[in-house]
Amino acid sequence: SRITFRSTSLPTPHLVLLLVATPTHSALTPPPLASSHRTSPSPDPLLLLYSSFSSLPPLFKNTSLNKMGICGSTPYKGAEKNVVIVGGGYAAVYLCAHFQKSMHNLRITILSPGDYFDVAWASPRAIAEPAGANRNVIQFSKIFKNGRVKHKSGSAASVSKTAVTTNTGEVLPYDVLVIATGALYPAGSGDVTALKATPGIDTAAARVKQLRDLGAKVAGAKGVMVVGAGFSGLEVAGEIAYTYPNLPVKLFTGSKPLGHGMPASVQKGLVASFAKKTNVTVITGPRGSAADAEQHGCDVVFMCTGMVPTTSFLQGGDLAGALDAKGFVQTTPTLQVKGFSNVFSFGDCASPSQSPSMSGYHTINAAAGVVGPNIIRMLNGEALKPVKPAEEGGMITLNKSEGAGYMGTMVFPNFLVKMMKSGDLFRGKMSGELTGAPPSFVK
Repeated sequence: SRITFRSTSLPTPHLVLLLVATPTHSALTPPPLASSHRTSPSPDPLLLLYSSFSSLPPLFKNTSLNKMGICGSTPYKGAEKNVVIVGGGYAAVYLCAHFQKSMHNLRITILSPGDYFDVAWASPRAIAEPAGANRNVIQFSKIFKNGRVKHKSGSAASVSKTAVTTNTGEVLPYDVLVIATGALYPAGSGDVTALKATPGIDTAAARVKQLRDLGAKVAGAKGVMVVGAGFSGLEVAGEIAYTYPNLPVKLFTGSKPLGHGMPASVQKGLVASFAKKTNVTVITGPRGSAADAEQHGCDVVFMCTGMVPTTSFLQGGDLAGALDAKGFVQTTPTLQVKGFSNVFSFGDCASPSQSPSMSGYHTINAAAGVVGPNIIRMLNGEALKPVKPAEEGGMITLNKSEGAGYMGTMVFPNFLVKMMKSGDLFRGKMSGELTGAPPSFVK
């Protein structure tokens, strides 16, 4: 059949991809990472055009940081309002980047102790290949340079209904507050804490040093222990095992087998991939802990078993009641904090039971398509729109040539993950997109 594409808004050359994707239930689906063996010499019967703008990562769309304001919402032209965004990670920075492209009458302040954006999902690669760790940080001075967004160095000490008090005692009044402080690995998690910039690592140079120091530790290790086989655990084990083929890596999956909960073909491919790595031992059953590392011959430990939301500054204040038992911020479907119409929250600090998965490009979509527009709608007195449920899934990169991915029941073949993510993990792409200039990294 013939497919016709029509567009009147493509100012620059665009690559149009016809992506071959096979539903997970098809018997013809080859494991993404295993040998390409088919039960029939004929091609897959289903050719799916994976072109839905609601599904593709905004990094691959012209609309990601569009020129229409905050996702084309009606501009806010009323009296100037103060918008304070607490946090300096993926959620906060992308929201600020969208506002920076807009012409709304808003005074935007981002409160973050660091002077850079940390591309945290690329940390496993930076640890395995420390020479390229500088590609993991993008300085705020290069992102927020037109004056519409002001970066204030510091962290939130407390929050009231009208203002944020910083760790230095400065009071930042707000008309709208966004809590996007993310989550960190808890103390006692071993070396995994460095997968995200830890408190006190406040400069881009310090973050690069932190990653390179851990990379040097891994290079000189006698063994590496990875506990947890979620996306982070798989990527840490995969990257290190690939770069150091003679370094023993022990991957503890807990009570569930490797790839549990993922589509069958993805699980099969991951099992096959790690089985080919002679330096990796996959251990199912015992959970594993830092205390067990020595008996397993390991002196580097990555406890990739869950993170703690960075929301302690809300305890004891006016917003304390919005936290759940684990410290996550409870939100409504419009991503407003429960009980506060002018306070929003999304990303890793928001309650997973209240809002959809905010990992990866879902976070960008939430910033571009929900939080930003809803702030403007609220200020304009318009009805707010809910976030769309996000399907489980994402892309797993085990190294530069191997990967797996899925979204709901759709499985991404290895070549697609390799083409889209595995090479540079979006680092150069994000630098250019956020700064509006060719990629430029600290030394």
